[in-house]
Amino acid sequence: MLGTEKEGRPILTLKCDPQKSENLRAVNPHILPGYYMDKKTYISVLLAEEKDRPLIIELIDHAYEQAFQTLPKYKQRAIRERKA
Repeated sequence: MLGTEKEGRPILTLKCDPQKSENLRAVNPHILPGYYMDKKTYISVLLAEEKDRPLIIELIDHAYEQAFQTLPKYKQRAIRERKA
């Protein structure tokens, strides 16, 4: 989810595994607890400050996988079939 935080800086908020989220926030000052979201399972990336584009792409892929895994198996199959 794209948005801005209270100071108007652009952020990207993504679903994230709780342990990975904690580790990322510990080592990267541009990754914050999810803004307006569950702070444990979401992170917000300060887009203007975070220059590591491969990291952002990796986080988007991880968020997709996290959401995908919550879908019922029949929906996961249907999505996989459409991709093939």
